[in-house]
Amino acid sequence: MRSNTIWGDGVSQVRSRGARNALATQLEPVAERLEARAEELATRQVQAMRANFSSYRTDRSVPDAPLIASALRNVQRVITTMREGRAPTQEEVHEAWVARERTEQGVPSTEQITGYRFVQRLLADAVIEQAEAQGLDPKVITQAVRLLWEMTDTVTARLLVVQYEAELEMARYDEVQRLEFLRGLLAGTTSPAELHSRASAYGLVFDQPYYAVRARPADPRDREALKRAIEASGRLHGLAVLAGVIEGEVAAVTPQRPDLGRLAATAGLGGPASLEAVEHAYHSASRMLAVALQFGSTGIYGLDDLSLKVAVASEPELGSLLMRQYLDPLASEGEFGELLEETVREFLANGQRILETSKRLGIHANTLRYRLDRFEKLTGTSLAQPRSVVEIWWALECRTMERRSRHHG
Repeated sequence: MRSNTIWGDGVSQVRSRGARNALATQLEPVAERLEARAEELATRQVQAMRANFSSYRTDRSVPDAPLIASALRNVQRVITTMREGRAPTQEEVHEAWVARERTEQGVPSTEQITGYRFVQRLLADAVIEQAEAQGLDPKVITQAVRLLWEMTDTVTARLLVVQYEAELEMARYDEVQRLEFLRGLLAGTTSPAELHSRASAYGLVFDQPYYAVRARPADPRDREALKRAIEASGRLHGLAVLAGVIEGEVAAVTPQRPDLGRLAATAGLGGPASLEAVEHAYHSASRMLAVALQFGSTGIYGLDDLSLKVAVASEPELGSLLMRQYLDPLASEGEFGELLEETVREFLANGQRILETSKRLGIHANTLRYRLDRFEKLTGTSLAQPRSVVEIWWALECRTMERRSRHHG
């Protein structure tokens, strides 16, 4: 049974090949006539493209020479298809590189495909005209037209693949160029001439102040999501955002303060500043990011958000001194000492208000007063003294940084 099937397939292939050869023989006079009129048909295609498609209207985007060469290849593809009595396979469509050339010339992919199918209809009309002039059987003409549309579909499919690859490559190149420009802008290595010539290409406006942003997601897999969030929220009345991933972090120049949304991420903010001064704003953003990370904070932080925490982070010796003075004496109390520390922290966070703090902690006001009194006795200080309050707050913030540093190794 199996050998009969194979034999049957072989017979079908022979018959199919024979049918193709017969069709090719009948279409040979048409192919010869088209070959003689190749230049005329190519000119007709070019004129039709110029008249009907905006991207081809002038020779500034697509010059005459490559367009005529492409039109001649279209004619030759039709001739080859008729002479072989079959449509080409995608692997045989070598002229599809033209799609890459047109993409680089700025012709939209939809216009390329629509234009190609448009000129193929012109060529199909020419085939029908010559076939009728040769007195070919209407059935043969119908076969020829079907063959041409099969060829058109095959070439179109190949063109789409090449277009996609070309557009993807161009997008990658553009992204590299954007990132290099952003690097130079934030590092201050971009010359004034380059800044003026390229900034507008990325939607940046010179008389507009910008914020510099440096952000780090808690999960490295969220880098692209973080970049998109900054781009979306940093736009202002149509003004663009320039953002990219640089060494694992998101860097950006935005016309307004962005919002990280619900992403677990930390960002430093600098500025606003002119484009020429964005380097200094980015330096400030980097410092704010470092400080916010030291405190384990998430969200976006500028100098006005972090305030004295910036000083706390930059004065480790002073912090160590204040922790020894105000926090180390609590260690003798064991777990109660830890409770005292958290009580004082909450007391200061609530503006030193007894009733509000006791409600927050879920304890009686007298219990709170007892804990605060015990803290004062252990540390030899007074929570009624402004200087002591500032120093205690400073020590508590340093302890937060210390614990975070120890936890993250």
